[in-house]
Amino acid sequence: MFKKVKKLFSILFGFSLVLGVASCGDEAQSSKEESSVVPSIQETQPAQSSAKPSESEKEENKYITIAEAIKLATAAGSTPTSEKYYVKGVITNVAQTYYGNMTIKDDTGSLYIYGVSDSTGAVKYGDMDSKPVVGDEVILYGALKAYNGSPEMDSACLISFSTPELELDLSQYTEMSIKESRTKAEGTKVKVTGVVGQITYAFGYNPNGLYLIDETGSIYVHGNIAQAVAEGNTITIAAEKTYYILEDEKGFAAKHGYEGACQLQNGYILENDKQVSQPNLTWVTEKSVKEILETPLTNNITSDIYKVNALVKKVPGSNFVNYYFNDIDGTTGSYTYTACNGGDFEWLDEFDGKICTVYLSAINCKSTAAGCIYRFIPIQVIDENYTFDATKASEYAVEYHGVGQFVAKYVMGSNVEFISSVTNDLLDIENVKLSYTSSDESKLSFAYDENKDVYVMSSNAAGTVTVTITATHNGVTASQTVEVEVYEQVKYDTISIMDAIDSDDNTTVLVKGIVTGSLVNQTGFYVSDGTGIIAVRCAATELSGVSLGNEVVISGTKTRVVKSESNDKCYGQTAIDNAIVVDNLLGNHTYDNSYYV
Repeated sequence: MFKKVKKLFSILFGFSLVLGVASCGDEAQSSKEESSVVPSIQETQPAQSSAKPSESEKEENKYITIAEAIKLATAAGSTPTSEKYYVKGVITNVAQTYYGNMTIKDDTGSLYIYGVSDSTGAVKYGDMDSKPVVGDEVILYGALKAYNGSPEMDSACLISFSTPELELDLSQYTEMSIKESRTKAEGTKVKVTGVVGQITYAFGYNPNGLYLIDETGSIYVHGNIAQAVAEGNTITIAAEKTYYILEDEKGFAAKHGYEGACQLQNGYILENDKQVSQPNLTWVTEKSVKEILETPLTNNITSDIYKVNALVKKVPGSNFVNYYFNDIDGTTGSYTYTACNGGDFEWLDEFDGKICTVYLSAINCKSTAAGCIYRFIPIQVIDENYTFDATKASEYAVEYHGVGQFVAKYVMGSNVEFISSVTNDLLDIENVKLSYTSSDESKLSFAYDENKDVYVMSSNAAGTVTVTITATHNGVTASQTVEVEVYEQVKYDTISIMDAIDSDDNTTVLVKGIVTGSLVNQTGFYVSDGTGIIAVRCAATELSGVSLGNEVVISGTKTRVVKSESNDKCYGQTAIDNAIVVDNLLGNHTYDNSYYV
């Protein structure tokens, strides 16, 4: 059985009554160009209008078709008509959500509306408590003109609007908590209730989605319903579960075990209390940014919320701004997802350079050949004058600086250096001492080098060893263990890099060389031996443990990244593509550059 769900909004019920009270202001906007920054109310000064609907219009309740409006606007040219007109149409696009620049259509054509206010002309579209969105039918009142030859209605007043009846079979939608909705298969139809915790914006500052939060969890809801609500509203929606990912990222995501952003789509608002409430965040788990980033991609945490201590960092670019949320080490983190060049997160400026309490969500993962990178949305940021607990300095040094130095395997005979102390000005901690011990020194041992102020690890014999990393500061000690394997070096049947360069395209090659530098704007590095140097392109996962000066064995496909189709002798960059680090023999080697010209 279908239940009709209908939303009807108007300034007053009954069109003739509405016409009797309408008095639309004649505010002129400064230019047709859409603002890249949503202005404050103080930046707009609506003028008082003496042009009200005529008595005959009130009596006749008439409006013109869009085709007629286009003809009148074209004839008027750049000077708005002295007379104002009523037009009726369905909104097909909202291009600017503060001023209300939009396009409407009827059976006769489409018309651009340059700004919409309420019936008094005093309240702009973006400040209306109830406003029409794409798909709603509106009746507008305003003057007509042509801007650079394009017909439009200038500074329209909203007389009334209604949402067409939606025939929803609500029996197909199962009512559940938000936490439960997150677990449902793609395509499942759900009915959930929650508080709008954050609204996201598409290009042009148009709302394109929202975070919905109840007492059990959170989920992102994508779609135009974000244009019809405000943060703090408690809403009930019928929607469809999905895992969203861009088409050109699907292959990369599947390779790394990422199924897409957990969210709802095709949503319909069934109820909206129009009140402002704080979302219930008592269920939120406390984690570090580091722990979020280390969460396996197969455990889909997108649109879930975590409470973290994070350094907010503003990084200006060329015509854009990135906002980062880094862990307390100041470097481990990721950036905020924006479609508005960062302008939608200007409210974060007051927190720049501070470690704050942040309710943080990974909205999605950017998926490329190099791997998947979580991108954040802050739900709430609170400056609580964070002070690092100095008694945890040892624990911090081990977790953030000690453990991460180790890799899973070391070739027998290698010598590797490890730091002996940690200093972090951001946390106001200095010279936290680190040391390392081996469970079997016949296989793996550590010696302190006073000249370099480092510990040198020597791998002596094959086997598995447990290494204990210990930090001590002001009498407080903390430690963690890692398990590593010492293995005997394999004799690989490698070819020289010059032979690899001379190989046919699409040939699998195996080379050994020294890591000499990183690729620019690509994921990978250069390797060199006594015969040549070649670019190595690989997934980000292959970079783990690879450092400048390491000796590595690389397997991959020899290719030319750019090749002229018209001239077979015109070469681009020669590379080893889709490379795998077969073995990292470590070390801090210099390389032979005698073959350089």
